[in-house]
Amino acid sequence: MNARRAVQKVGEGELSKAIEALTSAGLAPPSAENARKMEDLHPRGEPPAARTTEDPQVKITVEDLKKAVASLKSGAAAGPDSHKPSHYRAALGPAAGARQHGALAAVTRMINVIIEGGVPEEVRPFFAAGTLHAVPKRDGKIRPINCGNLIRRLASKCAVRKVIGKAAEILSPHQLGCGVPLGCE
Repeated sequence: MNARRAVQKVGEGELSKAIEALTSAGLAPPSAENARKMEDLHPRGEPPAARTTEDPQVKITVEDLKKAVASLKSGAAAGPDSHKPSHYRAALGPAAGARQHGALAAVTRMINVIIEGGVPEEVRPFFAAGTLHAVPKRDGKIRPINCGNLIRRLASKCAVRKVIGKAAEILSPHQLGCGVPLGCE
């Protein structure tokens, strides 16, 4: 399994990820016990509730979206939607040709709906879901790793980029992990 993943990563040009795959212990084997351990560490929650406010919301532009897509890590794992950063780069970048403008406009509109809390109630449980992976730890325990939907991660990245400066003003000097380069060093 690790060798197959290493070959895949070499094909994608991710040489450091290929080396990691070869030296990795891999995932914990699927079992009822491991599923229970992960559920204990990462319990199911209620789907997010709709939130409304009279305050104006953050609005994302096409340029904001382009920057966010460019900043996605190439080797980022896919969530339950199976989307990878390379899919968004292909659909929204120059390789999309004549479809690029329409695709950028559509995804920008969708991200603005997400940020405004407009995800339909019936969709929220799936939209907020993730694929849970069990990684074995040295002490025999399991570390649950959750990979969420890429569009939700992209919407979060866009929204945070819009407010990071203001957040740093409000939170510093007491909190240095948000918008403060090298704040913890």
